[in-house]
Amino acid sequence: MAARRALDLELIDRTAYFAFYRVWEADERRGQRSGEGGGNFWNNQNFRVGKPFGATVVRAVKEGRLLYRDAYSLTGLKGETFNKLVERLGDSL
Repeated sequence: MAARRALDLELIDRTAYFAFYRVWEADERRGQRSGEGGGNFWNNQNFRVGKPFGATVVRAVKEGRLLYRDAYSLTGLKGETFNKLVERLGDSL
């Protein structure tokens, strides 16, 4: 995107732009073939929900102070995925 904008503003010429584009495209193809990327769902959940908050929600559900429906809404997880969160937070509870 930045390279295209630089081309549009005539900060670089077409030769430089297409040289950059070919290298970028080759890198993208190489990354797709190697199976890299996609991330780790549970690492993302630890960041998104947060261990302290997740532990608090799970504790409140176990103590009957929070309905599962509300816990699902607060964490964005439901069913077996929420249960897996409970298992993963076992040490934090």
